[in-house]
Amino acid sequence: MKYNQYAYVETDFDQQVKELIDINFLPKNYADWNFNDLLGKLVKMTIAEAKTDAAKTTKLSEFAVSNEQTLADFFKRKA
Repeated sequence: MKYNQYAYVETDFDQQVKELIDINFLPKNYADWNFNDLLGKLVKMTIAEAKTDAAKTTKLSEFAVSNEQTLADFFKRKA
């Protein structure tokens, strides 16, 4: 099989960013976001059972980062 769904295509960084923006996986102004905000957006996008942004934010408090801190609290810290 010469070509298949697992073929690797070399893609430069600018093209990768463009494609992530095109599928709404990366905000257009991502360079202005800090790491915590970008990571928070990524995690919220993976929570399938919550549909609204408010529900996703509430769901973050169900995940633990440590014995004393939830994921919601972790994202509230400024990087």
